[in-house]
Amino acid sequence: MIIKKKKKILVLGGNLRNKGAWLMTDVLIKKIFANHEIFFLTPFEEDLEEFKKYYSNFDIKKVILWDPKGLISTFLKLPLKKFNKNPINNVFKEIDLVVDISGVVFVEKRGLLYLIYNSLITLIPFYYKKKIIKLPQAFGPVDSYYYLKIAKFVLNKCGLIFSRGENSSKTLKKLQINYFESTDIGFFNDSKKKTFLNQSVKIIALSPSVIVSKKFKNQEVGYLEFLNKLIHNLIKNNYEVLIFPNSASKKNYKGNFNDLSICLKLDQLFKNINSVKIYNDDLNPEEIENIIVKSDIIISSRFHSMVVGLNNNVVPIILGWNSKYIEVLKEFELEKNYIENF
Repeated sequence: MIIKKKKKILVLGGNLRNKGAWLMTDVLIKKIFANHEIFFLTPFEEDLEEFKKYYSNFDIKKVILWDPKGLISTFLKLPLKKFNKNPINNVFKEIDLVVDISGVVFVEKRGLLYLIYNSLITLIPFYYKKKIIKLPQAFGPVDSYYYLKIAKFVLNKCGLIFSRGENSSKTLKKLQINYFESTDIGFFNDSKKKTFLNQSVKIIALSPSVIVSKKFKNQEVGYLEFLNKLIHNLIKNNYEVLIFPNSASKKNYKGNFNDLSICLKLDQLFKNINSVKIYNDDLNPEEIENIIVKSDIIISSRFHSMVVGLNNNVVPIILGWNSKYIEVLKEFELEKNYIENF
């Protein structure tokens, strides 16, 4: 994608808590839209200053808080042009292009709240007649009548849609939506590791996930116990284990954005074991990549940890929860490295 004339680009659907979303933002700002003016919407207040500081060498025009209440407020105030003082609405008037990097779109099993979110982040810029580009994402699956109708109505408002993987393309075909096939933009990053897996595996990177921890709630073995046994088995087999949070929050957000909470618990279990190193920090994408690059294998449930591993010839083993993982692994003939039944 080449845009020669300098434009005002609005990036939405991302944040700095989820390092996969941050990785995609990083690629956009440093590579794809490096010479353009950037506007960024985030649901987390703590991102506001951190974002400006991290990208101080780039043309960052505005970083604005856009939490769920702000999203709904923006939508409800659209007709009130004379009385509308919402700063987000003013941003939509100012920008030229909207780039959406949301991870998953119109996945029916995620429920009503995600349906509302996926709809509004497209309908609001469409109201202001802005071109909307959806970069490679996981679309669907969508089955019920009302979900199909709403998804088709909303996605038809987009100017360009890029599909990531076979299952996403099937969903878009089902919705009769035009799209282009593409890989994840995390692969746009230059790889740091130039050699393939060594014959003797020595280091394993482990990225725990609060999302997968919820999948273990109805199992006989809890997630922490599962990780405890896994790490002890790796130690017995003379592996060094590097444990890091792919998503972290200084304000201890609940939901899917604080893998650091699991790392802190593991730190108590392994703090006196030299072969286990735990990073109890809010890491940026480059710091995470440096950890993965040191490793021969990455065990993760975070999509972009997998992408970073593949991009650097580090073999991933995935505890997954969505078709987006298997879509990418198939491209590398690594489907057997995917585990979901837990």
